[in-house]
Amino acid sequence: MITIAAVIGGLALALIGFAGSYVAVRDLAVRKGFGDFAPFVPIGIDAGIVACLALDLHLIRRHTPWPLLRTMAHGLTLATIAFNAASAWGDELAVAMHAVIPILFIASVEAARRLVIQAARLETGTVGEGIPVARWLLAPLATVRLWRRMRLRGITSYRAALELDQAHRVYGTLLREEHGSPRKAPPLALLPVKLARYGLSPAEALAAPSRQAEVDAQREAEAAERAADEAHARQLRQRQRDAELAEAEARAAAAADARRREAQAAESATAAAARRRAAEDDAAAAEREQHAAERRTAAAELALRAADTEARAAALARRAADDETATVEARAKAVEAEARAVEAEDLLRLTPTERDARRVARMAIRQHGGDVDAIPGAEIAALLNVSTATASNRRTEARQLLAAGYREGI
Repeated sequence: MITIAAVIGGLALALIGFAGSYVAVRDLAVRKGFGDFAPFVPIGIDAGIVACLALDLHLIRRHTPWPLLRTMAHGLTLATIAFNAASAWGDELAVAMHAVIPILFIASVEAARRLVIQAARLETGTVGEGIPVARWLLAPLATVRLWRRMRLRGITSYRAALELDQAHRVYGTLLREEHGSPRKAPPLALLPVKLARYGLSPAEALAAPSRQAEVDAQREAEAAERAADEAHARQLRQRQRDAELAEAEARAAAAADARRREAQAAESATAAAARRRAAEDDAAAAEREQHAAERRTAAAELALRAADTEARAAALARRAADDETATVEARAKAVEAEARAVEAEDLLRLTPTERDARRVARMAIRQHGGDVDAIPGAEIAALLNVSTATASNRRTEARQLLAAGYREGI
């Protein structure tokens, strides 16, 4: 209802402002000698204002604003105000009354522009939440630091920035409790402190080395696989060259034998007949040799195919081993994350009910992408060793925790 009232009121202001401005500017154009064109002068000016502002709003919606359009609209607005004031020049009160009318029209258009800009920012998620005034008054220095981190790291959610700050404070407290001083902590434990400036949470900072190790291992595996493929391809090319060379040598030997026998055939007719028979025998032998060579080539191709099959089987075995390693690492990370969560819960002194709700929330994050309703009630009851009704209550509390921004490790 408020939106409808605002739209109706804005349209009414725009119509009143346009009507009042139209009459004043038209009369001024008539006095200045515009003649029959005088009624179109205020329409052209106001239409130019509306067109420039409409194009400005459209470009803002398309995320390609052009400031010149708004500047032109403001220039036409000043011209409208000046023309309205000039229509009653000499009477100060009349000048003020005529100037107020176009201001109403421009105010309604600017309000619509602000509404469209805010809607576009809401769609793109670039609207930043403000920090409560009470925090500025109660903790001004800490609030300034929090505001600075939100601007530098592009954090638009005040709750997210507050949770990140709390996570770093809790980790710092745990670090001092365990080592007495951050200087005595090992380098790996200091990673969250060093990487805090880049907007990483303690859990993300601690997981950075393992992620880098996984990336390096994957690169090494890909390099080894490429090297194996290249070696296999070189072996295939070498075998093909050997087969072609053997075939060429067999053909050359057969041709030499044929030429030698032809030379001997010229000695005598009798010897020629014998040589013809020998040549035929040699041709048959060459044919048999060719058939044998073809069979050897086929055997070589079968061997190549077998080698290719073995290489593919080895690659599949390597991938299966890599998948098994990734599964084991994921389980280890899950156990480590669960242990850190239990430590944080012990530090926060949570009740058993709160701990159970967080366990259900962590199960939803790990197994169902944060969807608590996807977990069967029997599975929750088995996990917590409670009744089905109690499991339903823990599911509800876990849903509320996730809605409030709870994440694994917090």
